Amino acid sequence: MKKIVYLSLLFVLISCANEKYKIEDFKFFTMDMPLDWQSSKQRGIDSEVFYLITKNQDTVLVEMGKYSISFDEVIVVNNVKDYHLFKSNDFPVRDMFFSDTPEVDENQGVFHHEFYYYDTINNKKAKLRIPKKNSIGRTSIRFTDFRGDESLTITATNLDSIMQKELVKSFYSIVFKL
Repeated sequence: MKKIVYLSLLFVLISCANEKYKIEDFKFFTMDMPLDWQSSKQRGIDSEVFYLITKNQDTVLVEMGKYSISFDEVIVVNNVKDYHLFKSNDFPVRDMFFSDTPEVDENQGVFHHEFYYYDTINNKKAKLRIPKKNSIGRTSIRFTDFRGDESLTITATNLDSIMQKELVKSFYSIVFKL
C-alpha cells in the first residue's frame, strides 16, 4: 500500500513540475520553455529569427541560418612589459588587456565575461557560453551543424540568475526534427 501512495505522490509531483513548461515548436526543432515566456517570429534577411520574451521582459534571440551569430571571440592579452610602448605609440591601452602571463591568460579566457564549453544535446555537438558573473555577459548555445551548412544560435544578454538557469535548462531540452 505504501508503494502505491509513494508512486501516486511521485506522479503528482512530476505532473505539477511539467505544468511550468511548454514545448515551443521552431519548425526544425522543439524546446521546452517556461509557460510565462512568449515567442515571436521576426523578419530575418537570410535567417529564420524568433524572439523569446522572458517574464522579466528580457529578449532571447533564436537565429537559424547560414550566417547566424557565432561566438568565436578571442581577446588578445599583451605582456604588461609592453604597456608603455603601446601607450607611447597612441594605442588605445584603456581598451587593451595586459598580464604578466599573457599566453596563459589568453588561453584560459581570463578576460572574457563568459565560460565556454562543448556538450552534446540530442546527439548534436553544441558550444555553450555561460556568464562568469550573474547578470553580466551572454548566455548562449550554438549548433554549427544544425542543418547542413546552417547553424542555430540562441543567445541572451545580462540575464538574472533565475532567467539564466531557465534558459540553460531550455537548451538541454532541445529536440531536433528530421
